[in-house]
Amino acid sequence: MVRLIFAVLLFAVCFACSGKKDETKFTLRQRSTHELPGFKGVSVQVTDIEMMEIDHVRVLENNKELAGTLDMHLNDTLPVMLGGKKYSLKLERIEHHITSDDFGHFILTPAE
Repeated sequence: MVRLIFAVLLFAVCFACSGKKDETKFTLRQRSTHELPGFKGVSVQVTDIEMMEIDHVRVLENNKELAGTLDMHLNDTLPVMLGGKKYSLKLERIEHHITSDDFGHFILTPAE
């Protein structure tokens, strides 16, 4: 029993650490603006989320638009400069709910 618990804990730790260290994952509710994790004063704003796209995605720094796009679809990327470095904001997944809010799942990674 102790071995099984140890194996499960080891798997959980390895799985949690398996992601890229330089990527930031976050989720936004439709028609909302939230600060970008790890970047003070920088926020991401999304409008309506449909089945397969988000109508408008904007990256703001102190309420000034740094980057924006219309009709962002699954796996689309938006290039953005943050702190003098190039990043890529990718729409990884859309959660579409019929009777409640929809959500967009994003990944921010340094551009290659």
